[in-house]
Amino acid sequence: MHYTLSIVPEDLVFFRGSASFDAGSDNYATSILPPAPSVIYGALQSISYNDSGINTGNIWPDPSMHISTITLYVQKCNQQIFLFPLPADLIAGRIDNEIKVVNHLKIDEFSNYGVISENGPILIPDKDPLEFDAYRKVNRTELYIDQDGMRQYLVGLYPEQVYNISDLSAKETRTGLGREIGKRIAEEGKLYRIELIRTKTGGIFNAESSLAFHIRMNSSHPSYKPLVNHGEINIRLGGERKTATVRNLSFGAIHTINDRLEKGDFIKAVLTTPFVPKSDPFIEGYWNSIGCTLMTMCSDKELTISGWDMINMRPRQSYKAVSGGAIYFLKIDNINTFKSMTAYHKTGNAQIEAAYMPDTNHANHYLQGFGQYFFAKNILSKA
Repeated sequence: MHYTLSIVPEDLVFFRGSASFDAGSDNYATSILPPAPSVIYGALQSISYNDSGINTGNIWPDPSMHISTITLYVQKCNQQIFLFPLPADLIAGRIDNEIKVVNHLKIDEFSNYGVISENGPILIPDKDPLEFDAYRKVNRTELYIDQDGMRQYLVGLYPEQVYNISDLSAKETRTGLGREIGKRIAEEGKLYRIELIRTKTGGIFNAESSLAFHIRMNSSHPSYKPLVNHGEINIRLGGERKTATVRNLSFGAIHTINDRLEKGDFIKAVLTTPFVPKSDPFIEGYWNSIGCTLMTMCSDKELTISGWDMINMRPRQSYKAVSGGAIYFLKIDNINTFKSMTAYHKTGNAQIEAAYMPDTNHANHYLQGFGQYFFAKNILSKA
């Protein structure tokens, strides 16, 4: 059965980053936003596990449950503002209190398109970077565009508005004590601090707003039927087991945008969630065997995806991942496949599993919502 859901944190959440928890002398754990798709998947899987206590809770991932899209959004009164990572080929800067896209990367026209080298064709700024010295640098990993900006980007225009996630949430530090296993006493030397994220804040909207997650998924497990009958379920989300509410939704994030293409055209696949490659993020050959040759890619940073196994009480195997917002530049070889697919929203599914997912028992990252992407025009210009 298909579901469109929201996960709304009640207030504070802790999504642990990949840095070692005991690094440094004060045992400080940082929090990231948004979390890896596996965190959302695990929270939803706990609904079926807590209901039955058997079967799906012991399987990771649960083959009966598939997340097709995960999108961070801001709920402001009755308005939903969907947020997507700033595409990695866009260059943004801040003047006064406003962040704007000021430049973009393009494939060097003098590169040899017919040969994929170790690092692929060279990417260069479209305009001289010295023109933009007046712009103050911003942390790219905190930048997002909304659904209108994504629609503009997909058809080859600069997004008009860029959001900084730190303007939409607040961070707070809490101190805790580790306990001895099986005892209700503090363990010596186990003082620690964690960084919590407050998701409900006025932020830049100057009104009550809340960060939440929009999910499209399907599951055959009967535990999800109460969502249809009663409308919501409370769950524990992230580290520190903070409360969140899962609700039914009737709205969607973004629609298909069509545009005709020709053989030899260049398009881009822009990731909206992290992506776990088979080995190296740059792989020779075809993109999903659907009529495109992968030319090169760019991304902001490499991520480490891990987690905690609640059944066996131990860390899960970690994987290297490409961050959301990464761009794969593709050359169209088979026009029959791409007559009108420029901005078609593809989800993490078997089409990318074959070429890019790890060859292990954890190869089904696509079930958890990893590797979601849009196709976009390669040409960029100001609106």
